[in-house]
Amino acid sequence: MKLFSKEESYISKKMRLYGNVESDSDISIDGSVYGNVRSKKHVMLGATAHFEGNIEGDTVLVCGYFKGTIVAKRMIEVRTPAVISGDLISDSVRVESGVTLQGKVMAKTVEQDCLPDAESAAEEPAPVAVEE
Repeated sequence: MKLFSKEESYISKKMRLYGNVESDSDISIDGSVYGNVRSKKHVMLGATAHFEGNIEGDTVLVCGYFKGTIVAKRMIEVRTPAVISGDLISDSVRVESGVTLQGKVMAKTVEQDCLPDAESAAEEPAPVAVEE
C-alpha cells in the first residue's frame, strides 16, 4: 500500500486535537485525536496514536490505539502494536497477528454467487465421521 504523497496533513505525537477533520490529502496521525476524520485518500495512525472517533478514507492503516468505527473504500490494514475497540468496514481488511481487536469486521459488498443457497444448505446435512 502506498502510504503517503507529498500533500500530507500531520498530527505529531505531542499534539492533541479535539474536533472533526476533513481533507482531500493523506493524513498521518501520531498524536491524540478526539473526533472524526474524513479523507479522500489515505489515513494512517502510527504506533503512538490515540484516536477516539470515526475514520472515513480510501485506505486506512492502524498501528496505534483506536476506538470507534473505520469505513474505508478500498482497504483497512491493522498492524501490531494496534489496539482496536470498534468496527472495521471495508471491501478488504488485513489484520496482523498480535493485534488486539474487539469489535466487528464487515465487508460492504458480498457477491451473491459466492453465497450458498439457504434452502439447499438446510436440506443437505453435512456428513459426520463416526469412529468405532
